[in-house]
Amino acid sequence: MRKRFCQWYTFAQVKEAIDITPEFVATIPIPRLAPEKEKEIADRVREAEKMRDKANKDFIEQRNHIESIMFSNMKSK
Repeated sequence: MRKRFCQWYTFAQVKEAIDITPEFVATIPIPRLAPEKEKEIADRVREAEKMRDKANKDFIEQRNHIESIMFSNMKSK
């Protein structure tokens, strides 16, 4: 099933519809970087994802540790 997007615009008090179809979008030229530069960027993004995952795990671990200390102090009082 083909999806069709329609955008209305007003110019000089004349309304016209512009059909924006996947076929039309496919004709829009998209500039690309050199393949080696795109690979470098992709590699850096993957490394950043790994670092973010590690930071999240470390944060959760440290938060749990602090909470356990806090709750153990509450119980002992």
